[in-house]
Amino acid sequence: MTCILCRRMMLRVASRIANLEGVRVLVTGEILGEHASQTLHNIASINSATNLLVLRPLIGLNKVEVERIARRIGTFDTSTKPASCCRAAPKQPRTKSRTEEVSSAEHELDIEAMITRAINGLKMETIAADGPSRL
Repeated sequence: MTCILCRRMMLRVASRIANLEGVRVLVTGEILGEHASQTLHNIASINSATNLLVLRPLIGLNKVEVERIARRIGTFDTSTKPASCCRAAPKQPRTKSRTEEVSSAEHELDIEAMITRAINGLKMETIAADGPSRL
């Protein structure tokens, strides 16, 4: 459940930032079924980590369609950089999790300390119409 736990932490950190910034909704670039964490079961488990509305405008598109959009709006290079958080991805990730079992797996973690550490190490980027620029 590594990928599911990681995605839940991402939502928690994003939710904390959203609350600090006065934002009431999160938007992700997930594609249904593209990764194990993006199955309907796992999306439901991941969603339960936040009280905010999570919009997924790309959910019904395929990878080629999303890549075409990313190239057009200038975000492709940024979105295809290797993510350091994915080094722990299992060879056979879970595709059908239940919220209860995910919550149980998190019981031993110090979630609040992990969120605080992530917020303290935050690096903000703004994506402009002509490509990304650092703040």
